[in-house]
Amino acid sequence: MDISSKWLWSGLLVMAAGFTSAGTVPGLAAMSHDAHVATPVHAQAGPMLQDKMGKAIEQIERQVQSKGPFLGASAHAMQQGILLVAEDQDKVKVGQGARCSAQMPVRAYDISAINVEITVNRFGDFYPGFMYVLTENVAGIRAEEAKNQAARDSEDPTFSAGAVSNGLQGDLIQPLEIRANQGDCLRITLR
Repeated sequence: MDISSKWLWSGLLVMAAGFTSAGTVPGLAAMSHDAHVATPVHAQAGPMLQDKMGKAIEQIERQVQSKGPFLGASAHAMQQGILLVAEDQDKVKVGQGARCSAQMPVRAYDISAINVEITVNRFGDFYPGFMYVLTENVAGIRAEEAKNQAARDSEDPTFSAGAVSNGLQGDLIQPLEIRANQGDCLRITLR
């Protein structure tokens, strides 16, 4: 026998031994895992978080002296870690303010509070909302709301018939801004 055939036979014997032992290892491994009992590595977070929330609510009730956990802004402030009230109550006293003189320019706004479906993007996503609007714009807002509803109900995937534009350019369904200059007399009628 030459040297190359010796190496070939020895390699085949090693390979055969490897295949034989490989065939028995999974069987032994399966037997060793049969007796293994799985232990949970983690527990459910729900009960733990509920206990922590209950303790936090009890603490808020003690600090706020209230029966309801979220009865006012003070409970929210305690939860956030930032107090929304001033330390010295005398610093936040609000006075009636000065009366408007006859020489002051008057800015008068007639404002209505309405329920409206607020469409938030050009894909027709919306949520039922509440907003303050100039009373003179209520009819236009209802028309814009109907236009957005029709665009949502249409089969057009681009919602091109909707009334939402990029950057709120001329959209009536948007936050209300009231502007006045310093020294102006501001009169607001809320409906």
